[in-house]
Amino acid sequence: MDAHEAEPTVADADAALLRGALDAAGQGLLVFDAGRSLRAWNREVARLSPGLAADLFKGLSLGDVCALLAGFSADAEATRRLLHLGVDPAGPAVHLPLVDGTVLEIVCRASTTAGYVLVLTDATDSTARAGREMHLLSMVDLMPVALAVLDAHGRLVMWNDVYSSLCRNVTLEAGTPLNQLLHRFQSARSEWKDEAATEDFVTERLRRHHEYSGPFEEWMGPDTCVLTSEHPIGGGGTLVIHTDISRQKLAEREMAQARRMAEQSAAAKTAFLANVSHELRTPLNAIIGFTDLILGETLGPVGNARYLDYLRDVRDSGTHLLEIINTILDITRIDAGAMTLNEVKLEPEREIRAVARQLSPLAVRRNLKLELDLPDRGLVLKADNRSLRQMITNLLSNAIKFTVAGGTIRISTRLAEGGGYVIAVEDTGIGIAADDLVRVMEPFGQVIEAQEHAPMTGTGLGLPLVRSLMELHGGSFTLSSDLGKGTRAQLLFPAERIVRFDPNAGV
Repeated sequence: MDAHEAEPTVADADAALLRGALDAAGQGLLVFDAGRSLRAWNREVARLSPGLAADLFKGLSLGDVCALLAGFSADAEATRRLLHLGVDPAGPAVHLPLVDGTVLEIVCRASTTAGYVLVLTDATDSTARAGREMHLLSMVDLMPVALAVLDAHGRLVMWNDVYSSLCRNVTLEAGTPLNQLLHRFQSARSEWKDEAATEDFVTERLRRHHEYSGPFEEWMGPDTCVLTSEHPIGGGGTLVIHTDISRQKLAEREMAQARRMAEQSAAAKTAFLANVSHELRTPLNAIIGFTDLILGETLGPVGNARYLDYLRDVRDSGTHLLEIINTILDITRIDAGAMTLNEVKLEPEREIRAVARQLSPLAVRRNLKLELDLPDRGLVLKADNRSLRQMITNLLSNAIKFTVAGGTIRISTRLAEGGGYVIAVEDTGIGIAADDLVRVMEPFGQVIEAQEHAPMTGTGLGLPLVRSLMELHGGSFTLSSDLGKGTRAQLLFPAERIVRFDPNAGV
């Protein structure tokens, strides 16, 4: 050993040992004596804050050190709390964001030697992670659907505010198993007090959770229905999403109730009309029969000729009323689904000619020209004979009724371009306004202006009956018109109703 070298003392060894211990610590340590004067610091301080380490020297007060640290941050609130820590070492820990992005957790602890230790910890990762978690929680709370997270064992981990609102009056605690949560939920529902029903609900809900196969609906109360979906997440957990569909389900419930009421009302109306019509037909038939008997003077001559005129009016009025009643009966039977077609093979052109001959005298009296464009092609149609005649009669009667003297009515038939068979009735009458076309297709729908020009009144049942009868045949009925120019009514029978067609017939 050199004579000029001093032999290390025990105190020096102890100081070196203490210095090594301080440097080995994973945190920055600044040691102050009882007077709050800086006595020592370790190397970790320089790593965490090089600028601070460059300005340190023994004797600095705790307040000065805190002020130096505050100078490396732009966060006013954090620096304020740090400066307070320099005055009150017992204050809470401070998270100080530095300008370089580092976040230091700073806490002052009393030492066993009546001094203080200022502890600096790098909290950058934990702060960022906490920030991300807070951001995620904020996003979850802002979601308009109820969210809950279950761990791999089916225990509640977290939930958002919407879920809390959905499970009102239910105690939500982290770690609660799903089955216990379901029991709590059912206990909070006033309409679920039956234990057996509760157990059935819980068992079924757990089955859906363990055997999840897709979204399902569940009622969370008498007026609350949700669409529940479950999605696996990392670690074996499950994200449960409840989407509120109460408005949709309640609207569906109201629509179903309204539909039932409408059906009941329609059934009652149909039954009423059918019963009344049936009761009226019997006396009407008697009235018509007796007037025909008297008009024929079967039991002797009528003394006054004017009585015969009155009887003809009675018979015509009774016949007209009977036709109306029969039409009402047909419509009510169709509405009730009780109308059946007596389908036969017929030649439609022959039926049209028969109806035209029957109504031709009425057209002549009205000074109307009746044209028939019925090519004899040997076409055979499968249809109800009575219904076909009734439809042609209704359309031709309307055309005669609403065509002024000197006008023309034309009945034509043709094969439709897309397949099928068309019967058309066209007139040069007063026509129908576009806004009134929908109205005249409804039962009892009439146009006042048309009735003012008509020589006779109607009930507004003819066109609706035609449409219903065509629908029974699987076809369609269309009506087009130009006000003041005329109307075109078209019946389209589907192609499958054409039994036979000979294009060479009649050539």
